[in-house]
Amino acid sequence: MTEPFSPTEWYLLANRLTTDDLAPGELERINQVEELFEVNRARFDWDPTTTALIVIDMQNYFVHPDSPARCYQATRVLPLIRRLCDECRALDVPVIFTQTHFGKDTDRSFRPIFGDRLAEWLAEGSWGAELCAELGRLPHERVVPAKHTYDSFEGTDLDYVLRSRGIETVIICGTNTDRCCEATARRAFGLQYQVVFGSDVNATDSGMQHLATLRSVRYGFGQVLTAEEIIQHLRVAASSSADDHVDSVVSEAHSEGVS
Repeated sequence: MTEPFSPTEWYLLANRLTTDDLAPGELERINQVEELFEVNRARFDWDPTTTALIVIDMQNYFVHPDSPARCYQATRVLPLIRRLCDECRALDVPVIFTQTHFGKDTDRSFRPIFGDRLAEWLAEGSWGAELCAELGRLPHERVVPAKHTYDSFEGTDLDYVLRSRGIETVIICGTNTDRCCEATARRAFGLQYQVVFGSDVNATDSGMQHLATLRSVRYGFGQVLTAEEIIQHLRVAASSSADDHVDSVVSEAHSEGVS
């Protein structure tokens, strides 16, 4: 698919400039930076034993076909998120769910944007606030409730939960890509977690916004990977860890036998 504008054209359009306005070396810098948006700059390894999957706001209001405000793409990627959840469960990677809900006394910043509908449709205990049943949440899996803003850490116990479990890397999936998911990724980065952001297990209503978030995360906040890439990494890392454990046990047994 051909891009409608070149990187230079996007830059000029966004900043209301012409080529005559560019400083010496600015054009080269535009093209240099553009290349960095297309690759994962973050170079880190991550261990399944210190990784958690955070499933953000996959609730009836945002996902269910009967909701008047559902994100169609979130409904579409629901089976893939379920697969990612199941893979993490099989590898003992914690699965943690966030749950947004509002009341008349907790929707102040959102009311000028959305009116009263959030307090109505996402009231605590309401159908809209319920997690999607299709995700098959298990009884022991943590739900981070009382989330009243985009950032899943703000005003919740998510950071305490992760640190108590020794988590160093968070895998982020859910809805909406450009608001709750991106805000959570940025805050996680600021809190010194390694961030893995699913390119096809995060969803929003705008393709441009989705791509913008992927570019932003890829450039400066973490690794952007497909669900399949995440699963394969977890499997390989878990297998390697198991092999290392076996080798350690065998070596220890051999040493005891020799002595």
